[in-house]
Amino acid sequence: MNKFLPGALISQVHGQPRFADFNGREYIIFPMYHPAAALRNGKIKTQEEEDFKKLGQFLVKIAGADRSGVITNQEDKKEQPEEQMKLI
Repeated sequence: MNKFLPGALISQVHGQPRFADFNGREYIIFPMYHPAAALRNGKIKTQEEEDFKKLGQFLVKIAGADRSGVITNQEDKKEQPEEQMKLI
């Protein structure tokens, strides 16, 4: 996480989408606790479950958004060619 969000603390940014520039491109970062942390701490497990719900809601919200963040209707989305995502 420090590579994309230097200085951020997971306890403060978990479950909140953030934008980060990396190699000249902008990425959406959705910080979450490591799953092993939930095994050791019940409070973190609850927070992680809530973060997964937030992630699902966030993905639904941006599913219809183009790269500028403008919501488009499904007809327009079908006409636009899909761009292959690159692995970081």
